[in-house]
Amino acid sequence: MKSIFRKGASLAIVGATLLSSLVIGSLEALALTQEQILQKLAPVLVFTINNENGQTVIREIRNQQQNRTAKVAGIFISQKDAQAFLDKMKTENPQLANNMQVVPRSLAEVYQLEEANKNKPEALNFAYVPTQQQVDSALTVLRQSGKNVNEFDGVPLFVLSGGPDKSYLAAQRGDQQIIPFFFSKEEVQEEVERIKKQQPNLASSLQIDVVPLEGLLDAWKNRKEEWLSKIELIPSKESRDLLRTLLTEMQRNNPNRPASGTQAAPTQASPQNNQSRPTNTPANNQKR
Repeated sequence: MKSIFRKGASLAIVGATLLSSLVIGSLEALALTQEQILQKLAPVLVFTINNENGQTVIREIRNQQQNRTAKVAGIFISQKDAQAFLDKMKTENPQLANNMQVVPRSLAEVYQLEEANKNKPEALNFAYVPTQQQVDSALTVLRQSGKNVNEFDGVPLFVLSGGPDKSYLAAQRGDQQIIPFFFSKEEVQEEVERIKKQQPNLASSLQIDVVPLEGLLDAWKNRKEEWLSKIELIPSKESRDLLRTLLTEMQRNNPNRPASGTQAAPTQASPQNNQSRPTNTPANNQKR
């Protein structure tokens, strides 16, 4: 029987519906509920540009072929990228942009808004803006695997595989196994180097794969493979550090406020947490 963690042959192909093409076998499982998806997205910070009233800045983009205008909100994965975009706006149109600011938001909140807007007349569109460095890294990974690609459609997520059947490596968190998906190739590479030193028997089989965030969100919502529920997003170090700062400030300003549901997120999501490091065997030790 195939492992529930085995990735499909087409997993590394770029495309928003990429994860839906996985061949895992028939499993008695349910797609993740919206609440479960929101819990997975809550620790991840993204960034919008807001006006002085706290409203996200919306751009109107004209579609000549469809003869209509689309309203688009930019969702930046990196705070630095969002700030650079705002600085450019202030240079080009200071009167309009001077009162704008970059605002951190939970990816769960953005996803919830996106789902609520679907199928509505003149629905607001959400455009995720990945960092160019990670896009370039994603293209390098794909080309090294033999794919002839010139662009990456979406926000890249990096995952480590290994073993004789190239299954995803699991991480142990308490009594649970998770499959960590990273926003940063550099952090995955750090895990590669660590495992090579500690488990040299796995060194020759280690491989970094890349998939789009948008494809994962679609899979969580629509697919019914059990292994998908074990995937956990590992925010970038920039995002983790900022989230810790925000939580510290929140506790300082509201010492009697009960801990929020995302308070544990930095520890749970952090690859520096020893309980969240990949184990020394691929996740395919669990068979269906």
